[in-house]
Amino acid sequence: KALFWESGFFPGHLYLDARSPHFFRGLPSLEAQPALSPASGATTAFIERWKKNRQSKYEQNTQALDRFVAWTAADNRPILFVAGRVPKDANAVVGLGPYASLHDLYSGVLNLPDTWRMVFKPHPKAPIDHQPIDQPDSANVFFGDIPVIDAIESSDAVLVHSSNVGLEALLLDKPTLVTGQPIYSASG
Repeated sequence: KALFWESGFFPGHLYLDARSPHFFRGLPSLEAQPALSPASGATTAFIERWKKNRQSKYEQNTQALDRFVAWTAADNRPILFVAGRVPKDANAVVGLGPYASLHDLYSGVLNLPDTWRMVFKPHPKAPIDHQPIDQPDSANVFFGDIPVIDAIESSDAVLVHSSNVGLEALLLDKPTLVTGQPIYSASG
């Protein structure tokens, strides 16, 4: 028998499943569990506490926050927040579909019209020289390690590839576009 043990979707929590890691769609036990509607009181309290404390899965870096605030204030076009991934992470690779790499996937989906801007936050565990986009900072693109909550709150929509950030954006009621197959993508 095996038990799959992963870092949880929220700090201080683990994901355990006797059937599969969470990113193998159709296999995890969690997918067979019915969603509670409405959410339980404990769940609602957890989410409200999480929002109030501006939590995220990883420690948040604020070094580029002043530069980000100035970038957002310089233009009133809508912003798409793209959360970076670790390019070779199994969770990222499983849902690439016809793309050979995460870089190819992002190149295929990030042809934004000039009416939009994009903020790209690198994954905190990805080497800076292995990021899936090639674009430097410009009037259209901000590239920097900023707190996830600030990026979500400042954006008009969020694009993720099997990222915990997608779940966080959904909990903050932000329109969320998903590539890949995160466990929350088909959960209503």
